[in-house]
Amino acid sequence: MTPIVKRINQWVVSQNNIKEAWLLVLNQLNKIIRASQTDVEMILYQRLQQKKIKNKSQAIKSIVGNAFSNALIYIFLVNKCHKNIPNWMFITSQLSSIPNFKSAININIQNEVQKPDMDIVIYAII
Repeated sequence: MTPIVKRINQWVVSQNNIKEAWLLVLNQLNKIIRASQTDVEMILYQRLQQKKIKNKSQAIKSIVGNAFSNALIYIFLVNKCHKNIPNWMFITSQLSSIPNFKSAININIQNEVQKPDMDIVIYAII
């Protein structure tokens, strides 16, 4: 995650308006994650040599699986610090922590429940 966070921060700092850049970086996230691939592979190679990991390909799968959602959470939190996102808005990957979430988010169409496909949910407490 370190190479991705580093590239996110570098992109933001390269912009004229830092506060606005923290919102705009969401549009750059795919490019940033892809650009971090070489750095991540180098770290994994070093960890493999140090015997900190046993299987590089398995570690890559784990990193790729978590990189996007973790980067979103990081950007979301920094945006809250910059007051780009209101304090009453939260982010979670634990849907069970949201009261009545399933009944609020599921859509009923002709006696069938349509469920959203998402790993992370942004919600507001009112």
